[in-house]
Amino acid sequence: MIDKQLKRKRYVSGFRDANILFLILSIISFFVFIFFPSLNSDYTAFQIRIVTLAIAAGIHICMIIFVNEKNYYWLIFILFFWFFIDGSVRSHVEALNSEAWNLSEIFGAKVADYFFISLAPFLVVVACLSNIYVSGPVVIMVLFFHILAGYSAFRDNPEWYFSVEPVIITTDVDAINGVIFVSNMMLTIMALLGVALIIWRMEKITKDAVSQERSSVTLGRYFSPEVRAEIENMETVQRLNRQQNVAIMFTDIVGFTKLSEGLDPKEVLDLISEYQTKMVAAIFKNGGTVDKFIGDAVMATFGTPMSRGNDCQNALDCARNMQISMRQWETERKSQNLPIIKHRIGIHYGPCFVGNVGSEERTEFTVIGDAVNIASRICESCKELKCETLITDDFKLRLSENIASTEYEDFAIRGRQETLTIHKIEI
Repeated sequence: MIDKQLKRKRYVSGFRDANILFLILSIISFFVFIFFPSLNSDYTAFQIRIVTLAIAAGIHICMIIFVNEKNYYWLIFILFFWFFIDGSVRSHVEALNSEAWNLSEIFGAKVADYFFISLAPFLVVVACLSNIYVSGPVVIMVLFFHILAGYSAFRDNPEWYFSVEPVIITTDVDAINGVIFVSNMMLTIMALLGVALIIWRMEKITKDAVSQERSSVTLGRYFSPEVRAEIENMETVQRLNRQQNVAIMFTDIVGFTKLSEGLDPKEVLDLISEYQTKMVAAIFKNGGTVDKFIGDAVMATFGTPMSRGNDCQNALDCARNMQISMRQWETERKSQNLPIIKHRIGIHYGPCFVGNVGSEERTEFTVIGDAVNIASRICESCKELKCETLITDDFKLRLSENIASTEYEDFAIRGRQETLTIHKIEI
């Protein structure tokens, strides 16, 4: 579904570009006929041409403005239908003009030299469409009408003949320049093949771009826009493989194991997804990065891939947004007679390795180090201290504000011999 949407987006852009070209052509033709009305020998033909050009400009403006992924194919159909009407009108105009001004009688067979000129703008438009399924029928339709027009011209003028003799070509109006005609045929075939190749290339490029955008969309689900931009530029990310100080946050749902006992797997998945969605929104809002999901837990970092100068304050603001979201969720679940969901937050600030880890087949942008373990254990300690949010002293000292807290000195955490100072805060 994503592939179709992304491809349709590019097709819409090509359709809009093609209509812009048609609009420019219509406007130019309109003013040419206005300032040079003698181009139409019949006044009725002149009036009809002016009206159709004005209508064409209006149609192309509407298509440029209103085209989107949903109505793309409908507008393609309308455009084809308009071309059919416009072609019929042109034929009628030419018939009116020919009554007073017969080009074949005036220019003779030299008219054949101009059979191929009108193909050029259509080929440019076909290339702009960048949709092989639409461009193909357009080319076939244009070729059909040109061949039909050429056949009609030769049928109505049986006295025309081909010649390569310069004297005959210049003195006999019924002589067609064979060299020029063959050259025009060859150039037309080359142009058609070239446009076909361009369309095929654009289709391939579109598929490659869709694949790239699909990857970008996937990255966007896990990484903030800043990190996504860095990951897409892998050369830059490789240079960012280094040690730096990072604010690390862990969150998890209180009593999740017990809570999930009475739920089926889909309900458990829906619960986790809803919780993580709320957490991710708060993280991204404050310039953080979702490093990973671990069951019901979320690990986020602030200051990756590069520090924004106030990483600890951003992490604290993120925790506030999380708590606001959780309280709103609590109200919603109460109204639905569902169990209330509580969670824990642990935040630490310290040195980590920041960069890509993994193999060539699968690479993950992450942070590694003792600081990560401390943040995880701090989150677990919320259960022991019966609180929702714990931060370390290293984190608190780097805040932009003086936040009230309950301090615990020489606090021992699981799996670590050294003690540290932590703070219980209410947010």
